[in-house]
Amino acid sequence: MHIMIATDGSLDATSTAEFAGHLAQPDDRLSVVTVVEIPRSLLSSLRAFYERRELVQGTGTDDEYVSSTSVTTVSPSWPGDDALLAAFVNEQKADRTQPLVDEFAKRGFTATAISVEGADPTRPLLDFIEQNGVDLLLIGSRGMGMFEGLLGSTSTRLARRAPCPVLLLRA
Repeated sequence: MHIMIATDGSLDATSTAEFAGHLAQPDDRLSVVTVVEIPRSLLSSLRAFYERRELVQGTGTDDEYVSSTSVTTVSPSWPGDDALLAAFVNEQKADRTQPLVDEFAKRGFTATAISVEGADPTRPLLDFIEQNGVDLLLIGSRGMGMFEGLLGSTSTRLARRAPCPVLLLRA
């Protein structure tokens, strides 16, 4: 059986792994999946942040030599949009999934941490479920959405649309 645990980092790792451990068999596949939302406008903000003169190596910092005009080109030391986003996604994946992976390991299970990028978590999670033959989805439900019945939270949308059984865990 393939069990997917979808998390935004808010699931309690200990209780989630303990609960899932009761459902899983030793040879089951466990995937801990997180969706990292990256607004594309973030790139221009990151570039502006990176261009601050104290961050650019080799640039003079004496006020009389530094122009007060805004920088419109990317620094030669800029790592590149793709590299910066990949590093950000990997960091978010580790922050959100590693506690669960570690808790599963303590219980003798091997869990794989996976991150995908998306503007709304629902579509990438549904795509992962369909492409990887997920048999059971575990997802947190904080129950904090003011308009949950009207607009639908991520967990509600997944419960309605997933082609597999969905188990909501109180986060």
